[in-house]
Amino acid sequence: MEKGEQRECFAADFIRSNDDNYFDENSQLFVLGSLMEAGSDTTRVSIYDMIAAAATYPDWVERARAQLDKVCGANAERLPEWSDREDLPYITATVKEIFRWRPNLAEIGAPTSLTQDDEYEGYRFPQGTVFVWNAWAIALDPREYAEPERFYPERFLNDDLNNPLKGHWGFGPGRRVCVGWNVGEGNVWIAVARLLYCFNFIEDKANPIDTMRIPQIAKNKAPFQVKIEVRSPAHAALIERTCLDAVDAP
Repeated sequence: MEKGEQRECFAADFIRSNDDNYFDENSQLFVLGSLMEAGSDTTRVSIYDMIAAAATYPDWVERARAQLDKVCGANAERLPEWSDREDLPYITATVKEIFRWRPNLAEIGAPTSLTQDDEYEGYRFPQGTVFVWNAWAIALDPREYAEPERFYPERFLNDDLNNPLKGHWGFGPGRRVCVGWNVGEGNVWIAVARLLYCFNFIEDKANPIDTMRIPQIAKNKAPFQVKIEVRSPAHAALIERTCLDAVDAP
């Protein structure tokens, strides 16, 4: 930043806006570190879930691929981009289904407490009562979702498709949803689009995936066994070109 070479980003804006030193160094590190921690682990686990779903319910992958190939080329012409989002509704629905199918890192949510006495359906709750919600019970409730165990993105191809907070509880309930939902949903969307476009995910029949027990803290180990293959030599070449472009980027 002192040399004027820092790219524009939230961290740079945050540091520059602290002219009055309201945030000391520890507070600044906490804010920026929390962004990395909260966004990286949740995105990682969501991608695990997508790979597990692709290996155990491969039917939906074919439908996603058909749309990706139509937009980006069946012969690996280019990677999906943010600008393709409107033309890739199935990917958007897939992301919502990921968040519903196996809620991650917040199975019972972030506890919240009442600031005043309240009443709901005849039950009285005094000020200070702490509430959590059971995200897994809701996500797998057949009264809420038909065939809840099935990974089926089509369930989100409706009028609420483009509202990332509708139809699932992945970011929390009510007004106190995760403040980073926009970043989190976007991270997962672009990762899912590109992974599905470039790779096949094949379940190891000798080590079937228990999708109900995908570890959320993997300790640098693979959370389950799966075979990952590049779709074609053309897709491999596309990946290599893209990586080289990223290395050479200023």
